[in-house]
Amino acid sequence: MEAGLSRREHEVMVLIIQGRTSKEIARLLGLSVLTVRKHRENLLRRLGLHSTAQLIALALGS
Repeated sequence: MEAGLSRREHEVMVLIIQGRTSKEIARLLGLSVLTVRKHRENLLRRLGLHSTAQLIALALGS
């Protein structure tokens, strides 16, 4: 797990990297879309990133 990420943030990150939308992630994890968006914001901030594209690039090792 990435340093400083909660278990839920890590789960959301994996699903984002898989190309899932916030709505799909919310349904899969039993969360509201707003909660998923907040987790996305938090993990980007904690990783020092500014976009989902940067998150995916990081995951791919670019």
